This record gives sequence, structure tokens and C-alpha cells, in this order.
Amino acid sequence: MADRTLTINHADGDSETYTIKRDKFAGVRSMSVDGDTVTVDHTAVPKEQAKETTFGGSQSITIKREIEPLLSEVVGGASAAYSLRDLNDKAGNSKVVRVRRASDNCERDFRANEVEDIATWVNTQTVPPLDLQELDADGHRTGDLVEAAAAYSLRNLSASYTGNVVEVRRSSDDAEESFTAAEVADGTLVAWVGAGNDGFVSQWYDQSGNGNHATQGTPASQPKIVDGGSLVTDANDKPEMVFDGSNDWLDLGASQLGNTEFFADSSDSWFITGVGTYDSGTFISKAVATSSQRELHIFYDLGQNTVYTRGQFTQFSSATNRRIISFNWDGSNAVAGVDGASNAVNVGSAVKTNQNINIGSRTNGGFPLNGSIQEIIIYNSDQSDNRTAFEANIGETYGIDLPSGVDTGYDQVDGFVETWYDQSGNGNDATQQVAGSQPKIVDAGVLVSGGIDFDGVNDGLSVSGQVLTSSLFYATSVMNHATGTSTAHGQNAFGQYQIGTSGRFQLSANSSSEYSFFANATDPIVGFSTGAIGTSQTLVSVNGNGSNAEIWRDGTSKATDTYSGFTPATVNFTIGIDAAGDREFNGKIQELIIYNSDQSANRAAIETNINNQYDIY
Repeated sequence: MADRTLTINHADGDSETYTIKRDKFAGVRSMSVDGDTVTVDHTAVPKEQAKETTFGGSQSITIKREIEPLLSEVVGGASAAYSLRDLNDKAGNSKVVRVRRASDNCERDFRANEVEDIATWVNTQTVPPLDLQELDADGHRTGDLVEAAAAYSLRNLSASYTGNVVEVRRSSDDAEESFTAAEVADGTLVAWVGAGNDGFVSQWYDQSGNGNHATQGTPASQPKIVDGGSLVTDANDKPEMVFDGSNDWLDLGASQLGNTEFFADSSDSWFITGVGTYDSGTFISKAVATSSQRELHIFYDLGQNTVYTRGQFTQFSSATNRRIISFNWDGSNAVAGVDGASNAVNVGSAVKTNQNINIGSRTNGGFPLNGSIQEIIIYNSDQSDNRTAFEANIGETYGIDLPSGVDTGYDQVDGFVETWYDQSGNGNDATQQVAGSQPKIVDAGVLVSGGIDFDGVNDGLSVSGQVLTSSLFYATSVMNHATGTSTAHGQNAFGQYQIGTSGRFQLSANSSSEYSFFANATDPIVGFSTGAIGTSQTLVSVNGNGSNAEIWRDGTSKATDTYSGFTPATVNFTIGIDAAGDREFNGKIQELIIYNSDQSANRAAIETNINNQYDIY
């Protein structure tokens, strides 16, 4: 192909002509100019393809090429292919990753064109407590709704709830009226109470559908929700009801949840969570004045800066002001929490009492609360798996920082990879069902740059079965290894490898701070060094044609050797760990592609395409 010229004619009659050298634009078929847009029609030739071409002169014009999908346009036929970009479709419509949100364990699939949206989704808590679904066997929230025994709030705890949240008595004439959450927030309640008047809660409606309303028929013992004609709110303008520390409290009733259906026997499991401001006194109680019966009694002592329960639990440290309080009893173990922090607490041998449940007091007015409450939710079941989800939603609603992942800015939640989807079409998806071993893709609310982050402790993904089945192979990986973290036995970036198993195939970072590749029939293994690890992103590739193996780093050959009799190990293909769950990789992996074939003829095209995508070298 001869050199070509680009002529740009301007409206004032001037023109500019540029010569395009043949080695600058191999594959160009035609070029046109429409206004400020230069259109290039080309045929992708990856190994000669530049990411952009600049034409100089009095004006500089840069023409950027679209990077062709590697598997569909450059070289297909991979056995497995993992990436956060789309390896098949320019539009990015392929599903690439499944992400778990740490704050509530919800999971969602993302296409390549949605990867930039992952952090936004991770940082958003969308599920009100009464709309939360149970986790299924795979850890997805597709099960039945988590049923509450009673649920009280000044907001709607379900997207479908439209009923009243409180009944209020006004001080001017003792008239009573019920109000929805919208009417509490939009001024309807305040307008009804009237300027200068007070409003008191005579009934807090149960939103669970079980009719366990909390009531107080004695006017002097009703908590306040309107003070001098103004709605009582917290620092974020969220409504709350104030308990005066003298005699205010609400009762669930002896014939309802308070006596026969909750906390009746030591084998019963239960969970309580709620939010309020505690100066001192009782948050919620099902207790007696003495310890002759075991009791549920959650209260706060300002003087000792401690939240307690009596009879059943020991104390644990807290702090003053507005807090989320949670307690979970699974039938044998108890966990208490303040703002997401957990303490295991001691448990008595018996767990029963015949008292009513009171909100804001113990035993019909004893040890009254001096503070405020905004919501309380009670479950007749162990909610260990769902506690974080409830607290995340409450924390976001009321602007309370939680170490479990949600802060007042909604931007510090972690996201983890449950599945890295295989784009080869062979269904070799790499998964990790154990939450604590899933690599990270969103760190403190920010999308991880440079790939998926493996912590070097226990993170790893696994394919159920073999990916490599041939003595011919090609593998290429884009990764960024943490400096100084390689161990004596080596960290496994990927492979079909398990100690004591013949046919090892792996790329690892060894104790000499070098990447090495191993492929063998029996021990000892053969290793090819690629050079020091470093912290920058690197592209490492290996190819075996059945008798000769070669390894490249950043497009440069590093080592060659012969091999024979290689049959891949019949163990699971893994990423970030070996097949036994050991040799944990510490660093980030951006892309990984495996072929059951010799790719000597296509290696340069494949690596050029990858480098054009990531600008590695």
C-alpha cells in the first residue's frame, strides 16, 4: 500500500494536506472529513495497530481507533476468557462479573458497559427492612421475604406500606388522629396539632401486618412527637419521638407479642434492631424487677457509657448520642451490636419471662428512657445472615456511620466478586461462594483500578473442572502484583495446580520476587523466570507447542525450554489460589485468557490488542 494524503479544505478557502505513511496506518480503506470529524474506515490488523495516530502541522489532528473485540475480531477459540471489558462485542453487552454488596449481601450481574456503574450500585442501599428477601443457597437474595414479628417506625419500612404509622393526641383538646409517614413528614401532622401545641403518641402502629401495635392510654406517659407546634426531629431532620425519662413508655400488650409469641423459651431465636438517642434508661424490655426470671432488658447508662442487658447478657461499650442498637439470639449464642460493631455476650441457662414487652421502660414504667426512639423492628427468628442488611438501610436512612460498610456519605461500601464470567462461550465461570474469600472490586466505595483485587490471605476464584486439557497451550494475563509479598512456596496467579499432583500448569510469583511459569509431567517442575515483580501492571504470556515452551513479559521473550509428556492436572482451574485453596495471590488481575492450542502465530496480535487496551508498555 502506497503513502496516502489527507487534505482538509477550510471554509475560508485555505487547505492543508498531510501525508500518511503506509507504516502508520496499515489497513486503511478510506478517510473522510465532515466538519470537525475525521472518519477512518479501516480493517483491524492488531499486531500493527496503534491506539492513536497524530498528524502534525499548524493544527494537530488525532485519530483514535476503536480496539477490536479480541475473541470475535482478532483470535477466537479460547478455552476460558476473563476480563472486565467485553472480549466479544464493541457495545459491551456481554455479562462480565457478578458483584456482592458487603452492606446487605445483595448480588447483581454487570455487563462490560456497566462496569463503571458498579461502585454506584454498591454504595446504594435500596431495600427497606420489610422488603428484604432471604438469601438462597447461592447467597442471592431471591428467597421469601424476611418476616418481622413487629415493626415500628416514623417512616415506611416497606415500599408497599401505605398505612398509618402513629396515632397522636394534641394537647389543646386531647383529640386523637392517625397519620401516615408522609403526613408526619409533610407538615400535615404539625398543622393538625396547631401552633404552640404539643402532640403525644398514643399508638405506634405495627407495620409488619401482625397487628402488634404499641399503645399508651395514659396521657402523662405518652412520648412527645410535636413540641410547641414543631415536629421533633434529629440533626438530619428525621422525625423522632421523645421519652422524658420520667414516666413515658409504650406497651405491646399481654395478649399479643409481649407475652406468648416472643422470647418464651431458651430455644427460641430472635432479633431486635432499632435506632434512637439514649441519655439513660430502657430502650426495649421484657423484664421483671428482680432476677428471679431471665429477662430481655436493653438499657443505656450514661454515667458508665455502656449499654447493658440484664440477666441474659453482659455489658459492652458504646457511646452517647444517636445509635443503632441490635441484639441477635440464635437459640444458643447471643451477639449484641452498636452501630454495626459486634460483641459476643454471655447467656444464662434459661431464657423466659411472662412480662409484656415495653418500649421505653421496664415493667410498666420502670427505669424509663431519657432520650428518643425513631424505629424498632422485632423478629421471631435468628437474623445473623441479615443483620448487616437491616443496619445498612437504617444507617443510610438516619445518617449513621457503620463499620460494616455504610457511612453518612453513602460512599464507603465494599463490593466483592462472586463470579467472574467466562467470555469464551464454554461456561467456565470462575466463582467464589464464601463471602470472606471473594476478591474485591469496590474498595470503600471506589471502583478498584487495575483489575480485581486479591488480598493474599484467602481470596480466590475457582472453575468447577479443568480449563486446560491439552499439552498445547497459550495463556496471557494482565496483572499488578503487590511488592515484597511473594512467599517461599510462590503465589498462584492462575493455573491447574495442586502440590503433589502431576501435570502442573501455573503462573506464580516466587520467593525470588519473579514471575515463573511451570508445566510438567512429574516433579520436579520446570520454571521460567520473567523478572522482578514490581507494582506496575504487567502482561505475562506463556505458550507451549507440545515440545517447546516460551514465556513473554510485556511483549519481550524471557525464557524458553523444551518439555514432553505433559498432561494437564485433573484439578479445578483457579485464579488467585491453587486447587487446594493455598498459594494466595496478593495483587490485582485485570484480564486472563487461556487457549487449548498453540498460539505462536497469533501471540503478537493478541498481546498488541491487550496492550492497546491497557497501555502497559
